[in-house]
Amino acid sequence: MDASNLNRFVAGLSHADLGIRYWSTLGILNLTLVGDAAHSPAVKSALLNKLADDQESQVIRSYMAWILIRIGEREAGFAFLEQQIEKTYTSRTVLNILDWMDQPEAIALIVKNYLSASQKSSDQTKVMVAKLIEEAPTELASLIEQREKLRNFSKARAGRLKKLKNPPSNMSAEKLAEEKAKAQSELAEAKAKMKLLDPQIQDCL
Repeated sequence: MDASNLNRFVAGLSHADLGIRYWSTLGILNLTLVGDAAHSPAVKSALLNKLADDQESQVIRSYMAWILIRIGEREAGFAFLEQQIEKTYTSRTVLNILDWMDQPEAIALIVKNYLSASQKSSDQTKVMVAKLIEEAPTELASLIEQREKLRNFSKARAGRLKKLKNPPSNMSAEKLAEEKAKAQSELAEAKAKMKLLDPQIQDCL
């Protein structure tokens, strides 16, 4: 990546075309990966101004937040990414950014995203769990692993209850009631244990 393109990238942040703004942002991001050319007051100012622009694409602003973190504006960058955690149209981008970066604050935001997404059966959960178990402190990783076992067990019990809505023709009414009661009890117990783990996970942050 040629650092001589920096001024062109910075100018591109204000271009009318969204595509040019997007690729200009990624151009600056790439420069932060290979050197210090982007570590300048002019770049910080331009990015902070765009980060505050509610009319700009949330995806572009998320990448801008990552750049700001890389060039020293950590508070502003992480504050913006935290705001995006709950937004369905940027959560995948934010998760990718947090997954790629090597920053201790990223783990806290991934945990917040994990607790939120796992309650919604998000397909992002596996990605987050893998990173947390691999990179989080030992106690936190252990709690996440325990919670995942309970979450998967809960999914299995919920699936069992769904199947019992259309039981086999040879299953007696007594057996059906017994199986439903067992699955419901196990599901409730697993959810209760998960609920107890959540504050313990948050206390590790």
